Amino acid sequence: MKFSFRSKSPAIFLAVGALVVMLIIIFGLAKFFHHASLKTGMPPPVSVQIAQAQSSVWTDSLSVIGNLTATSGVDISSQVAGTVDSINFQSGQRVQKGDLLLSLESKNEQDIVQEDEAKVALAKVSFMRDAELLKSNAVSKSDYDTKYYDLAQAEAELAQAQVDLQHHEIRAPFTGNLGISEVNLGQYLSPGTPIVTLQQLTPLYVDFNIPETAYLNIAVGGIFSFQGNNSTGKIVAINSKADASTRLISVRGEIDNTDLKLLPGMFGLVILPTSKTQAVVSVPKTSLAYSPMGTSVFLVKDGVATERLVVVIASEQDQAFITGIQPKDQVVSLGTQGLYDGAVVKIVKEEN
Repeated sequence: MKFSFRSKSPAIFLAVGALVVMLIIIFGLAKFFHHASLKTGMPPPVSVQIAQAQSSVWTDSLSVIGNLTATSGVDISSQVAGTVDSINFQSGQRVQKGDLLLSLESKNEQDIVQEDEAKVALAKVSFMRDAELLKSNAVSKSDYDTKYYDLAQAEAELAQAQVDLQHHEIRAPFTGNLGISEVNLGQYLSPGTPIVTLQQLTPLYVDFNIPETAYLNIAVGGIFSFQGNNSTGKIVAINSKADASTRLISVRGEIDNTDLKLLPGMFGLVILPTSKTQAVVSVPKTSLAYSPMGTSVFLVKDGVATERLVVVIASEQDQAFITGIQPKDQVVSLGTQGLYDGAVVKIVKEEN
């Protein structure tokens, strides 16, 4: 059998030729880029943002938990038993010292006061009469003394009756804010039954404990920061002894709370500055890089990044306070991901 190549289409030969040409081109380009990379020996530069390290001084501080208490606070209750006759306050109301809050039925006590007032009036008339008669020796001294005693006894009984009547009126002992009412109209109250809480909300006390080692770093009048409402306060009292079991010392501070955002019973972080200071360098928090070796920053000089291990002293808002570099060093503030020691960098922005 004989085969003839003349029957095959010329298109096959053209396709094979084109494929060979493409392979030659691809091989040539690959070889060219390989030689180019060997010649430069460096990857493309990394785009970064830099900032200048600033000289700063860090004041060491002590952070403890503080509990808020009212400068004056009480759960109001009745001293005597009785039925609620009127409620003269609203839950959450602000009241002034002496305001009437609640009245108990007191008809019987009012009658006793009126009766004792009459006894006092009668005893006073009798005493005054004998006092005049004694001047002319018309009565004996012993009769005069008896009338004096009767008047004094009547006045004492009236005073006691008036006190009993006053106990049926519950008044605010100081200016402050009421809580939620715990009684109802017509309810019978036993002595000591809670009626409502009254708290003075401004100023507030902040009670906290410090270790005995920090005792020499604080003093009455010292200023502290309270993170509960981002305010400042002052120390008003320090306990005169340390707890023998915990070695802690109780301290009381005071904050204004004029915005009324805090309530007794809440807690917050108390930050006390100490006398210890340290020279540090401040950099943006975003400059810090973390690795198993520790915390580091990248310094930039002549377009090359150099990794430098640092010690973080503290951080505040968007700044970190560190040691290990010099003020005015240029540090990478953005772009540390994938950056390495000796990398070529391209500065796209410089922070002021």
